[in-house]
Amino acid sequence: MDAASLDAVRHLADLGKTVKEIEAELSYPTPHDLVQKTVWERLLENGTILREKPVGTETIEKAEFVREYNAYGKATFRRVVKTEQIDRDPDEYVPCQFGDETQETLKARFQKAGVDEKDAEYVLGLPWEREILYHKKTERMMRILRKLSDEK
Repeated sequence: MDAASLDAVRHLADLGKTVKEIEAELSYPTPHDLVQKTVWERLLENGTILREKPVGTETIEKAEFVREYNAYGKATFRRVVKTEQIDRDPDEYVPCQFGDETQETLKARFQKAGVDEKDAEYVLGLPWEREILYHKKTERMMRILRKLSDEK
């Protein structure tokens, strides 16, 4: 499953695709919950979403698989973990708390505020936790938050 589908899910998540868009592009059937979980983990892993307020430098570990061949030409994969230092500037993130609302409430709120359907799909496709999270200031997230603040 991982090699057949989840690597594609991670790659498409890195490109900013929504869970719905990713599911439409997969050539191997993958359960919705698994796609959603993999996208969420990827956004946490690549720093798009942070659980704690961003400050200073953070060390993260990135795992990748390296293909190696034995003397007979048989391929095997070995997991290699690399550490990386990343500067987290608080001004590059916005606080989000979408996990406190049900999907239906959030969807109605987005419609009322005039949030674009694709932008709403991005937020609604993720399993938000019931706490304040910090999302990188992307064009998409800023459009969503602007529309929601205009609603009030």
